[in-house]
Amino acid sequence: MAPFRLARPRILTYFLLEGALIFSVLYALALLTPRVVPSISAIDPLSPVILFGIAFTVLLMLTQWGTPGDQANLVSEIVVFSVLSLLLGVVSLAGVWLFVDNKRPVAAFVGAGAIAVPVAVSLWRWVSVRFSVLNATRENVLILGAGQTAQQVCRLITSKFSTEYALLGFADETDERVGTVLAMGNRIQTDFENLPTYAAERADRVIVALDEKRGKLPVRQLMELRLRGLEIEDATSFVERVCGKISVESMLPSWLIFSEGFRTSPLRSFLKRMADANGVGDRVIAGGRVTPELLSELDGRFPYLLG
Repeated sequence: MAPFRLARPRILTYFLLEGALIFSVLYALALLTPRVVPSISAIDPLSPVILFGIAFTVLLMLTQWGTPGDQANLVSEIVVFSVLSLLLGVVSLAGVWLFVDNKRPVAAFVGAGAIAVPVAVSLWRWVSVRFSVLNATRENVLILGAGQTAQQVCRLITSKFSTEYALLGFADETDERVGTVLAMGNRIQTDFENLPTYAAERADRVIVALDEKRGKLPVRQLMELRLRGLEIEDATSFVERVCGKISVESMLPSWLIFSEGFRTSPLRSFLKRMADANGVGDRVIAGGRVTPELLSELDGRFPYLLG
């Protein structure tokens, strides 16, 4: 999974639930193992539970390369996590026998955890996908527009982000095509004039995906929805946020000008200047002499030195 997506509330909720499940299973094992097997002495559960809980949680995040709750990668993620959990258990058992004095209870805890945690996580993921546990956290999205840009956003949401967004349909400029299936089984639900009435009770976010905004953007209706608390987002910004890339087909020059990228800071400028100075210094040391090309580079990067 791309790191920039880990901070989303839905994904954080998913990982927090799985982390709580892992810690609960390990804590239960630490308490129940001496009772089930009387010959094994009890251990202090706090340290091993925290240590192996963190290890299993990190391992779980590293093996999550799809969207949480997505059925497409479910089997492969479970298999990989189970195999790596068993390997972690084997390595941990070897470490216990080499470095721990009270070997038997700790080894029993580690071995049981390497088996019980993958089983518990597998059951949780199957239940969460089978019964759509996290579907209540999905955002209801309405796409403003019915052209090529709107259909591209529809295909993106339906194919890759259906577990995060519930697509309500489209809003067209007029009511002539209301009810018509436009893309991926999604219909035109309303027109611009009735947009506040339809979206206010159903949608959480409106994605503006008009092929041409000049003279066609329903400013009054969007302002009314914004005042009611709905999120209004441009299609280019939406694609950049969920995919980490810019949709060149729908990007306008105004979006590039007003976007939040291309920012700099005094610290970044200072680090860049130091890196440039270090690179030029390395070339002087390696070459042993100052050339016209090097002077030209110095003049371009540090004009105040040669001015």
